[in-house]
Amino acid sequence: SDCSSYDKQLFENPRETPLVFIGSKRGVSNIRYIGKYLGLFQKTAFMNKLEKRFPELVAYGSGWSNGRISNSLVSDLYKNSMLGFNLHNSLGPINGRLYDLPAFGICQICDNKKNLNYVFEEGKEIIGYENSKECFEKIDYYLNNPDKALDIAKAGHKRFVNEDDP
Repeated sequence: SDCSSYDKQLFENPRETPLVFIGSKRGVSNIRYIGKYLGLFQKTAFMNKLEKRFPELVAYGSGWSNGRISNSLVSDLYKNSMLGFNLHNSLGPINGRLYDLPAFGICQICDNKKNLNYVFEEGKEIIGYENSKECFEKIDYYLNNPDKALDIAKAGHKRFVNEDDP
């Protein structure tokens, strides 16, 4: 309700893409681990589980069946996406997706839960997870509760616009 006209326009249309990821399926290399503290598998194995568990996932980048997406199409895809998944190649929590997803009004589900509060308010502006089980539960929950996903998306976008946009 307290969004600017740009924000309102961003949230006017229903989002047809339930879950999106743009980035490499393999990460930096096939043998690098995300970080022992996360309790995750190698990124490729984790992404394969994600893809199998959520057939509605629309993913682009190295290693995905869709291949890479041109920069000119990213904006339209993001403007049409409800949930965005984020997984770092390092201990995080900073990568381009961390800002791209809220910039386009996407509810972000992100790893590195314990450090997200340095950037966004976890549980209000972003949804964090610590392991694959928690990640999949959160994705399920927000896919089945799009109004709550929209609340997170709006709060994350508002934070991005007010603090992170130059």
